[in-house]
Amino acid sequence: GRRWKSAALGAALAVWAANGASQIVAAPSALLSHAEGSIAVAPKGDKEWMDASARRALQRGDRVWTDKGSRAEVQAGAHVVRMDGQTQLSLDAVGEGATQMSVMRGSVAVSVPQLAPGENVEVGTPNLAFRARQAGEYRIDVDAQRGTTRVSVMSGAGVVFGEHGESVDVAAGQRLTFRQRVLAKAATPAFTAVDDFDHWMVARARGPASA
Repeated sequence: GRRWKSAALGAALAVWAANGASQIVAAPSALLSHAEGSIAVAPKGDKEWMDASARRALQRGDRVWTDKGSRAEVQAGAHVVRMDGQTQLSLDAVGEGATQMSVMRGSVAVSVPQLAPGENVEVGTPNLAFRARQAGEYRIDVDAQRGTTRVSVMSGAGVVFGEHGESVDVAAGQRLTFRQRVLAKAATPAFTAVDDFDHWMVARARGPASA
């Protein structure tokens, strides 16, 4: 489960490159600000995973994995990325002008308290790239087995990009599921936020941002 899948990463980066999202700026470190359970980190270029605890600095290119039943929170500049269990995340850029990450499997919630003009907050998955257009609260769920990505916008607004520049706007209150890299829509049930991860991220948002 922890092994980095280079083919999947290549697919995510190809999506980003098709949309100009590969322009990455030099960036300071992020911070693993909260950890519950078993969390592992693999530094850029390292195939080995190591156990990690809260307050660990994270650099561009680092990968983070949460075991089943575990959760983590990453502070990336002004933004907070919350990870559910069995989630694999790569930090592709962290800086004043860009916060970019890849999620290869699992669920993340991204809190964007403010968005400066020209700033990019983006999440790449194996079949799409999501970009926040406004300050808001966003959730991305990647089902690696089914090859789908679900994008939920609790507040704010964003846009989803496909491999060849296709785009779909996502407004507050919408939850859309996409399959393939051409943004083929899968089932689109009405938006409800009721699972354990939703409850946890709301509780974390109400409390302190760090452990």
